[in-house]
Amino acid sequence: MFFKIKHWFGPEQKEELREAHRKATKSEASEDAAAETPENVCSNNNADRYAVHMEFFLYNPKSQEQATYTEQDIHRYPMMGFTLHFLNQKTRQNRPDWLTWLLVGLEKTLETMKVSYYQMDETELYSLFIDLKLYPQTEVKKLIYLVFQQLYQWYAQGNDQVSVRVHIGGDELYQELLAHHLEAV
Repeated sequence: MFFKIKHWFGPEQKEELREAHRKATKSEASEDAAAETPENVCSNNNADRYAVHMEFFLYNPKSQEQATYTEQDIHRYPMMGFTLHFLNQKTRQNRPDWLTWLLVGLEKTLETMKVSYYQMDETELYSLFIDLKLYPQTEVKKLIYLVFQQLYQWYAQGNDQVSVRVHIGGDELYQELLAHHLEAV
């Protein structure tokens, strides 16, 4: 009996067992690799994720054409408005509930404050502009800044595909935004 046990674990059998184990491991690994190729994983994840590009427009009355701004400047200048571009089909058809509530809450708050605003709400775009020259009150500036903070947290969380671009400009940017929103209305 000892001879049979020794024969099973002898040098020849160890090599055969190792070879069988390698083959089994390779086939399992290739099946796993085929099931989870980067394209398959990304396409599955991307289908479940929202894709949004956000643009924020800040007003600097002393803006110069080639000025350089830091991240702290984003918190110093008042925001005139923002635009959300919904990039994929899921986001266009079914915006996140919290985002819908946030935008409706912003609109209702502005109406309660008797602040008129310009808004575009389409399937692939949402844009809101507040004329800060008509409404220079601190409360108006704080309100839109709080919305910016909420939307920025969406970007910072990284759970969805969210990109951010910040535009800081003076009267030229202000007039351009005002003209675009007046055309759309």
